[in-house]
Amino acid sequence: MVKRSLLVGLAVLGLSDVAAQAVIVLGGDGRNELADNQGANGISSELQGKFGDYLGTPISANYFITARHIYNGTIPSITTTNAAGVTTVHPLDAAHAVAIGDSDLVLVPVTVPFATYATIYNPANDGVLANDDALTVFGRGTDRGAPYTRPGGSSPTGWLWGATDHAKSWGTNAVAGEATDTNGYQYLVATFDNNGVATEGALSDKDSGGGVFIFKNGQWRLTGINNSVALFRETAAGSDLNAAIYDGRGLYEQDDNGNYVLQPTTGPAVPQPWFASYVPQQLAFINATVPEPASLGVMAVGAMMLGRRRRV
Repeated sequence: MVKRSLLVGLAVLGLSDVAAQAVIVLGGDGRNELADNQGANGISSELQGKFGDYLGTPISANYFITARHIYNGTIPSITTTNAAGVTTVHPLDAAHAVAIGDSDLVLVPVTVPFATYATIYNPANDGVLANDDALTVFGRGTDRGAPYTRPGGSSPTGWLWGATDHAKSWGTNAVAGEATDTNGYQYLVATFDNNGVATEGALSDKDSGGGVFIFKNGQWRLTGINNSVALFRETAAGSDLNAAIYDGRGLYEQDDNGNYVLQPTTGPAVPQPWFASYVPQQLAFINATVPEPASLGVMAVGAMMLGRRRRV
């Protein structure tokens, strides 16, 4: 469970529009890159379509879902590639895209159907999520840059965001809790813990729109859409760090009121949290727009109010 106030990001749309990028992982060279026809962890390549510089997740033959803050109506299509390497272009019916209230989610129709689409996690059938439930996350964008060491520190505690290449990549993590913004919208929370798992992932610039999947009842189910990461600074009045931080001790982290608070230099590590819009909260709305048999459930993991954070 998330035990501290780590909700340092956007509670209200429009405070920042820096969209998330590629999934940075602990092991190897910091990326698990995927060719267009490659899936990961048993999740089909067709479930993550390329949408401009970002990703979208098909949820029916005729609709996909993505982050609202990356959608401006100008990207003409989304493309999917199957395991055989066959790529299909799906032109958008942009005039009929539907924002889900004031959340950071948008449903976008296409004029060429999807052959494969994701099943949305449904707590009524799949059970409520629990802390430490394993997840797989996808994104595009930066590679892992140079190691980051805080001023006065003796060893690295993360990596800077590297070059922007929009490569599709993936990582794993676990549910750390749930956050709710000031409008009542829920977010799945994961943290970058440096736990020794080579595939453990953190978000960086332009990961927004990527899908978060959790395995329940024998199937990978769409549970979140990447939204944002927490903010750290070296000084309270300094610039936000463009970095994946697995230990923010000695850095300033933004609290729910927008203030930057110095984290202790001793005690437990302070891992960077990242956030994904919790799709099951919107099942009733989605089912009314995209008819599919599902019902609305309630997420029951450690809850907290969501402050301001950096969109990825």
